[in-house]
Amino acid sequence: MGDGVSDGNPFIVLSDDTVTIDLIDLRNGVTETLLDLEIPEGEYDLVRLYVDEAGLKLRDVADPYSVKVPSGRQTGIKLHINPYVIVSGGLTSEVLIDFDLSRSFVLRGNMTNNNGFIFKPCIRAANLTTAGRVEGMVTDTAEVKVKEAKVWIAQDTVMATTLPTPSDIMPS
Repeated sequence: MGDGVSDGNPFIVLSDDTVTIDLIDLRNGVTETLLDLEIPEGEYDLVRLYVDEAGLKLRDVADPYSVKVPSGRQTGIKLHINPYVIVSGGLTSEVLIDFDLSRSFVLRGNMTNNNGFIFKPCIRAANLTTAGRVEGMVTDTAEVKVKEAKVWIAQDTVMATTLPTPSDIMPS
């Protein structure tokens, strides 16, 4: 296992390609594959995402904000994978990188004297080989779909939240 720092711990660079991702498009079960490649057998417990630039578009503001990403270019955003991924024998492993955008932006200043935002990502890296998924519909006692329901699940110190997609709240 290594942390990607050249201090004697092993690491591999999976890709140095630049990819642009709109995280708003990746909600409620919608994902995007960042990499699909074979990596050497071993145990992996950390992923680093290097972020060149980030932006934030607010609903009632015309121009997007350029967002500061502390250490994004230099050392990357460190994501600890728990439990770690074991690659062996040609088996497939998947790691889900899950951003909580509602808690990832810090306002610099205040709403009247806004100096932009800092991106302090609230991210978890889930080993999907050992993780699960919860799916379903939110209904009231008469089995009518509930519009704008907020759903959460918690285990230990990890909490995941979601809102229904527009297709989930349309009448049947």
